[in-house]
Amino acid sequence: MFTSSRPAPPQTQTPPRWGAAHYLALLAVPLLAYEGWTLVTWLASDPHVVTKGRDVGSTSWWWAKALEVGAVTLAVTLLVQSIRDSRRSGEMTFDLKLWIALLMTSFWDSVTNVVQPIWFYSSNFVNLNEWWGHAPGFISPAGGHEPFPVVALVFLYPCFVLESRLANRAWAALARRRPEISTVQQLLAGLAMALVVGAGISMLFVLPHLWAGPGMGPMIIDTDSYRWSVAEFLYVGTWSTTICALRFFTNAKGQAITERGLDAMSPGKRALVSTLATTAWCSLAVIIYSSLVTVSGFHATSYPTDYPEHLPNVVCDIPGDPDTTGSAYGPCPGSPGFRIPLN
Repeated sequence: MFTSSRPAPPQTQTPPRWGAAHYLALLAVPLLAYEGWTLVTWLASDPHVVTKGRDVGSTSWWWAKALEVGAVTLAVTLLVQSIRDSRRSGEMTFDLKLWIALLMTSFWDSVTNVVQPIWFYSSNFVNLNEWWGHAPGFISPAGGHEPFPVVALVFLYPCFVLESRLANRAWAALARRRPEISTVQQLLAGLAMALVVGAGISMLFVLPHLWAGPGMGPMIIDTDSYRWSVAEFLYVGTWSTTICALRFFTNAKGQAITERGLDAMSPGKRALVSTLATTAWCSLAVIIYSSLVTVSGFHATSYPTDYPEHLPNVVCDIPGDPDTTGSAYGPCPGSPGFRIPLN
């Protein structure tokens, strides 16, 4: 048989195609750059503790301390477990990536106040004035005046690693019981569970007056002392479902969408890209859902007249409350004849 003496042409490898993980990681770069710029300029401005109305020794104050201790304890426990699992497997686990991503996502928590002060945290928390006064494009004159719970909130976000684990078990049990269930049905079932859990989490903060969204449009609870909005109810459940779905809906290799298509990379690069992608997934969920909540603020009703002083922190003029006159923002959303002031 005739054979050619010419050497075979070299085999060329087709470069791997970019997938969702690559694009999400790319999106994380400007998000983290924005976050870094804002935090650096905020720290350079010598942030201060907001003590206005702080009610030391009250039930609300002690409840704030309990939530802070609980959030730190749970978050650190989850971090230690994730690091141990990563060392055991020799590769960065999904839990560790998600923990880091959620920590970074806490930065965006109150971005919903970009136009109006529609969301408040109590000064009973360990806090510093929020960084939004130094964020490019943040147009509300109240930006930088409200307290941000730097212990409770920063550590609360990584605690959703636990919720994702529990949701994963619930979804898996549902799939075993009903093998024919569709992805949409699974998501709806998860959303129903998340709305219940989210409502419970909200009540841990709403009832002791530790957070409130009085400017968030239509309300479920609407009294002189308490506000709990439809927007908050839907936001907490929808966002947590989005985070939990990232963990549960994996491919045949057990990879989340933020981990797929990276097998050709070295372990270090793979860990970096997938962590960035996970960060983008979590952060974009907050930004997108918060923008919808922000829109609800354009239909705000009048603020309650019986909030404790440690909650609204006098960032806007509450109708009927002379002590809040002359605030940084002006009349609160929902006030008679209200017009949005812009920086």
